[in-house]
Amino acid sequence: MDKFFIESLSLDLLEEVRVLPGKRYVCRAQHSQKEVFVKFFYGKNAERYFSREKEGLALLANNNFLGPNLIQDGTIEGALLPDDWELYGKAFYIITEKIEGQSLLDLWQEEDSDKNALLQKLVVQLSHYHKSGIMQTDIHFGNFIIVEGQIACLDGDGVKKSKSQLKHLENLALMCAQAGFYCPLSNEEILSAYAIPVQEEQFAKVFHERRRWRVERLLLKVQRNCTAVSVRSKKTDTFYINKKWDSGDLQDFLKAPDQALEDGSAKMLKSGNTCTVYQIEINDEPMVIKRYNPRKGLKGKMDVLRAGRSKTCWSHSFAMRDNFLSTPESVALLIRKEGVKRRDWLVTRMAEGDLLSDYVQDLSMAEKVLSEVQSFFDAMKQGRFSHGDCKATNFIVNPDGKLQIIDLDSSIFHKCGTSFEKAYKKDKARFLRNWPDDIKKFFTEKLVF
Repeated sequence: MDKFFIESLSLDLLEEVRVLPGKRYVCRAQHSQKEVFVKFFYGKNAERYFSREKEGLALLANNNFLGPNLIQDGTIEGALLPDDWELYGKAFYIITEKIEGQSLLDLWQEEDSDKNALLQKLVVQLSHYHKSGIMQTDIHFGNFIIVEGQIACLDGDGVKKSKSQLKHLENLALMCAQAGFYCPLSNEEILSAYAIPVQEEQFAKVFHERRRWRVERLLLKVQRNCTAVSVRSKKTDTFYINKKWDSGDLQDFLKAPDQALEDGSAKMLKSGNTCTVYQIEINDEPMVIKRYNPRKGLKGKMDVLRAGRSKTCWSHSFAMRDNFLSTPESVALLIRKEGVKRRDWLVTRMAEGDLLSDYVQDLSMAEKVLSEVQSFFDAMKQGRFSHGDCKATNFIVNPDGKLQIIDLDSSIFHKCGTSFEKAYKKDKARFLRNWPDDIKKFFTEKLVF
């Protein structure tokens, strides 16, 4: 955004930080020669969200916890704000000081970060909140910042009074679930840092429930209009677009996908009766297109009625990546239903690297990739998901030696432990199949399943 001056607030708006159309605009700004953050609340329930933010900031301050200091609050007419924001009528605003520090989310995503120490520090901070009778209900890493070794909470909206031990336990479990399927601390280590008496079995149960809840919520979220995804329907077509990758070129492709795939610019990677895979450039980026072809007979008719493999692949890639499991990012999905026929086109980023089956040619290369394979199977157990076709050609070894999983068509997030164990056993057997005898023996002996 261009710099915009609000005279009545003596405020220069410098940069959009977060935009929730119809609800909230968060900006970096300058006020009295100091850098600040300003939140505008407008639309339905604006006053309620404004009040919650103020009350949450007051709770942090009154209990001597680090958080943004409130500078000014009040109301402003929407007409005084930038035209492209489309704000009309009265808006509420809060101006807070900028806290200098490092985002916990940014630190977590760094390759060489000490995730054990970070998570342990956050667990200790939550225990302090809970002992003081407050709770941050909007619990995600992006809401925290490290300031001179201490943790500060950036958002007052989710901070509430609470003395419920069960709510506190669910809050702790949900926060630990943000670590994804590679949680660096054991349940015992988490509860030791928490330092509030809790039975380990009880925590394990709640932890699994909260982790499952996060996944289910995200799977539903990316199948409707939300911050990350645009969904629209037109006659026989339904379009799902990852807003991060939306562009004119992508829109043109989705208007006539087969024409783009058959004009000679696309490279066929795999030909099959039910699915054909292509590589094509969109916006000068290599993309993979999976075209799901109509199946014959009753199966084809049933495909029109159910979500389908393409939708599984689309939504599960978001869930995997949200839980720090590497898989190519979903870019767009087109589902076309014409009578009793259905065809789908899934667009994903291109995975760079070698197939695991090509990468592991001898025992030395098997040794090199062992920890990555082990981490994947550990993640399956923590996330309680199965891949469904866990062969070596469905893994890509990136140039940096990291492992990516592809082809999520048959993946399942299991509610039932019994069904997971059965599917996990099949995935394990499928992975070990087709290797040369010496490599198969190596993986069988070295991997802890």
